[in-house]
Amino acid sequence: MVVRGDSAVLPRLPTLGAPVEVIGPGAPVPDGAKAIAGDTLAGVRIDGETTRQRAEWAVMQTCRRPFDGPGDRHVIRPISLRISRLLTRLPVTPNHVTLLSMVIGAAACLLVTRGSRGASPPAACA
Repeated sequence: MVVRGDSAVLPRLPTLGAPVEVIGPGAPVPDGAKAIAGDTLAGVRIDGETTRQRAEWAVMQTCRRPFDGPGDRHVIRPISLRISRLLTRLPVTPNHVTLLSMVIGAAACLLVTRGSRGASPPAACA
């Protein structure tokens, strides 16, 4: 991976599985490398907070699937996209979400085993 910019100004890059080479702002792109604009995301050029939010929402829209049914398309997906967008702002990892899902599932199983009519609706929602 090649990153064009002033290495003194660039933020510290995270450790990646591939080697990263930093080249100067005016340096030509190496042979065989594909140039990708760093200020454009999901087709939206980012030049301020408004366009950053628009680009963020455009990326979230890529989570929609062509095979979503009407319930997914109009109910589940809009809710899940908003929850996902919120979670990206928090120090939550996918493992945290999986753990929470497991705890909710176990609680639902516990409610079902209680066998009362009052316990079944909350278990079905979980």
